[in-house]
Amino acid sequence: MMAILPLFSRAQTNLSVASNYGWVMPHRKEMHRIVQGHSYGFNIQVTKQVQDEKEWHKLYLMPELGGNFSYLNLGNDAELGSAYGFFIQMRLPFSVHQKWNHALNLGSGVGYVSKAFDVENNRFNTAIGSKINAGIFFEYNYRRWLSDRLQLDLGFRMTHYSNGAYQIPNLGLNMPGLCIGLSYDASKKDRRIVKTPPKYKLMERKSNETQIVIIGAVRESFPATGPKYGVFGLGITENLRFSDRSSFVTGFEFFYNASLGKQLREFKGIEPEAKDLNSFGLSAGYMMHFGDMILLFQMGHYIADEHKINGPWFHRIGWRQKIHGHLMATINLKSHFARADYFEFGLGWNL
Repeated sequence: MMAILPLFSRAQTNLSVASNYGWVMPHRKEMHRIVQGHSYGFNIQVTKQVQDEKEWHKLYLMPELGGNFSYLNLGNDAELGSAYGFFIQMRLPFSVHQKWNHALNLGSGVGYVSKAFDVENNRFNTAIGSKINAGIFFEYNYRRWLSDRLQLDLGFRMTHYSNGAYQIPNLGLNMPGLCIGLSYDASKKDRRIVKTPPKYKLMERKSNETQIVIIGAVRESFPATGPKYGVFGLGITENLRFSDRSSFVTGFEFFYNASLGKQLREFKGIEPEAKDLNSFGLSAGYMMHFGDMILLFQMGHYIADEHKINGPWFHRIGWRQKIHGHLMATINLKSHFARADYFEFGLGWNL
């Protein structure tokens, strides 16, 4: 053990272990029956502070990057079981002080749910249709130094698991919880402290951008174990840069969703025409810039959707990454008020 600690110190690493106590949100009436008790578990995270190699490091007050493992008992062993998450994590400080700081923890990765829907053995699990899912979490984290190395961590965390309707049912699992734990910081003497973001004025170099984005997706439709359908989308967005770290984004979007045909037949008794599978929307949102990577949060309204099976509003959380020149890649989760619609995979072009 003593031989490992010097390597741990040189790695400038922070190790945190925290308990998590919360609940599974029954965000649809179909879920009320299966939510029977509180969720509880723990999170283990290993992070390392960035080393001031890029401009955005100081803009975000020297954040930490690393990995996070999460375990949660979902309060219904028979039908929900337990959830395990493996995330890539970023800790973004809001402010840094000598004895304390507070931050936003963001994570995305893969989740495993031990009890998924099964038409023969677990047909009342209307929340999740697959054991392997995508996972994301957001956490407000308060950290206070107890000694030169030891820290107290307090937080409120929201974790979400979904397969993007690739395999239904897929209402998704939303699990808020309170976290309390301890961190061991092996890098305090070497830790970089930036209390105020520098004014790089990146927005003057990259003021506004117009982007064209093409996406594709695959989703299932009821009944479960049925065929999968294709989705196509085209969006034109205008990104209005208002700070070094942030942009406001507006967009006009077109969707073609082949799965709507089956839903119209079964839920409304309508034999669909080609136009019934199309919809148009307007969207607005917020972007966080991390060099060539962008985090995207959007809300949209369908302005042309005759049947409105999914309601008038849609939401999106996603990631965009510059590939080369004007070309970028994007992965998003599109949803309707906490109910996942599908995962979008696509390419974009900066005009």
